[in-house]
Amino acid sequence: MIDYVIASYNRPDDIKKKTLKMLAYNKIPIDRIYIVVADKQQEKLYRQSNPDYKIVVGQKGIIQVRNFIRRKWSGKKICMMDDDIKSIRQYLDKGKWGQLRKISNLDKLMTKGFELLDKYGGRLIGISASSNTRSLSEDITAGLTLVGMIWGEHCDGKIQMKTECSNIEDCLLGLAYYKKYKSGIKFNGITSSAGLEVGVNDGGNQTKGNMDRTDKSVLDCQMRLIIKPWADLITGYKVKSFDYSGSGNQGNKMYNIRWKKDLKKVVGQLKSVY
Repeated sequence: MIDYVIASYNRPDDIKKKTLKMLAYNKIPIDRIYIVVADKQQEKLYRQSNPDYKIVVGQKGIIQVRNFIRRKWSGKKICMMDDDIKSIRQYLDKGKWGQLRKISNLDKLMTKGFELLDKYGGRLIGISASSNTRSLSEDITAGLTLVGMIWGEHCDGKIQMKTECSNIEDCLLGLAYYKKYKSGIKFNGITSSAGLEVGVNDGGNQTKGNMDRTDKSVLDCQMRLIIKPWADLITGYKVKSFDYSGSGNQGNKMYNIRWKKDLKKVVGQLKSVY
């Protein structure tokens, strides 16, 4: 049985319109959905807006609350996700650049992912962080797996992320599980669509003191926690501007890291529409 766990902060109405609506579309039973909030005050807010859902009080801070979830669900299989997801989509190799189709059976997809983990090893199921069809494929790979806005995790409560660099958590989490379990599964043709308007009702369990979000500090975190410790797995890196908002602006500067190809291998293809 897979639990669906969402860390959320100050978004009791947004989560209902987005992630909870997406889970309902995918026919996930309410009794398997958990909303993890920062404190008792947040619990009250979320119970007022979402009375039918299970609300769990965790900790404040996006890294802190996910570390809490990892400890609380240690040894169990969960699908962890952001609180602003509008849809999960699957890439199909059709036409010149392929197509994206919204899926309606997330539970079937996650079940397949955990079955593949049992076969190939690892504790993490990743999907693509990009919705650009040119970077997607129907390949399923085993090996180093990085996560995005939604992922599957056979939780290991002993794996705890450092709180200083929340915006590179996806990479650090993948590396931590790869270091311990030497594998993971990634659906390279599954991606998600977020529905939060940047700068409007920011929440997500962020804390102001969690990280100095300047380009300099982000690059420093990447260098100290990824590039130097994992230099033997990296073939190259360069500074690149990422636009997370979709506005067309240059966005934040981060290192674009290239990993060794032999850190993952193709073990199948995902062709069915879930």
